[in-house]
Amino acid sequence: MPMATDTERLIEQISSLYLNEKLSDVTIIIEGVELPAHSLILAQRCEYFQIMFDSGMIESTSKRIKILETSVEEFKTVLKWVYTGCIHFTSLDNAFKLLRLAHMYQIKELIYEAVKYIWVGLENCI
Repeated sequence: MPMATDTERLIEQISSLYLNEKLSDVTIIIEGVELPAHSLILAQRCEYFQIMFDSGMIESTSKRIKILETSVEEFKTVLKWVYTGCIHFTSLDNAFKLLRLAHMYQIKELIYEAVKYIWVGLENCI
């Protein structure tokens, strides 16, 4: 079995922090559910959170972020992408919902992935 490269190990280690309370410093609250997260990872992968943490908004000091615009499951899918770079669309409807969230949170790479999935799905309908 080949040894993992440093890059692969780094991706694995960062991915392991998804929904992991270890060293988490922010809590995301959706529909009363609390999700542990890491401000450094959120800010590096998502422009919305970078601006939030850098601007002195109340969330940057309280470390509690309330999300109202989506369901827990949809946000967890986006959050998993933030930590892993992997996304699994389950349907065109799901891709459109995640595209909306990617736009809202200014995640260009996820926008690209959603549009690509939607494009292929629509081409298959023709």
